[in-house]
Amino acid sequence: MPTQDAGTDDEISQTDPSGQDGATTQPRAAALRRGMAVNTTPKPSVTRPTAFANLSARRRVVYQIIAGRSTEERGVDSLDVELFADYHQIHLSDDGSPGELSEAWTDQAVVDRLAVVDDAMAIGTSVNVTVAVRVEVLDAQPAADLADYDHVVEGSMQVRSGRIVVMGCTDYEPDAVRVRVPIGPVRVRAASSNLAEAERLGVDSDEALQTMERLRVQVWPAPSEEPVVWKRWVGESGLRQDR
Repeated sequence: MPTQDAGTDDEISQTDPSGQDGATTQPRAAALRRGMAVNTTPKPSVTRPTAFANLSARRRVVYQIIAGRSTEERGVDSLDVELFADYHQIHLSDDGSPGELSEAWTDQAVVDRLAVVDDAMAIGTSVNVTVAVRVEVLDAQPAADLADYDHVVEGSMQVRSGRIVVMGCTDYEPDAVRVRVPIGPVRVRAASSNLAEAERLGVDSDEALQTMERLRVQVWPAPSEEPVVWKRWVGESGLRQDR
């Protein structure tokens, strides 16, 4: 079932639903699907993902701090972290789940920036370099503060372990950070910002925090529902996301 667009007073205007005005999403869609092919292959028996070598020195330090923590220390209630959004995506999954998303990147999921299965989801990004991610675990649905964000989408997933894994598409899952969440169905709201600046700079956008793509992920207990797009990005680059 396609996602619903939920309009509010401060939502940006929708553009031509045909998606024919301006550049298409084809290059980004191909990258998203290639990422699924990479992610579903057996994990190599190494202590770091191949993508780790592509990170700048500053990013490697951040990654090593996270990767070096014990499982107990990683089990925090919220976090701020920088993750390598290889293949234009960040993954959330129930701890211990295979997170099988290979069939989830439909055409609609690409433009919505959200691919969902029972116990995992992938959040699409504009860039395929490092992005700033904030995860917040809440007791109830938050207010819809859309004005400060470029693209806002929600989806549901099941959490049976009481922890979600937060990682880049090609990160090494055993080293990925974990966040404690309620057991059962949870709702996830992904709000992206600073997209115009990140798209303008492309692969150089992660050289400074001020130019990085930013992603806020809010998680709270709630019955499972269909994905909803609260606000849709109408970017000015070839990574256009309106449809």
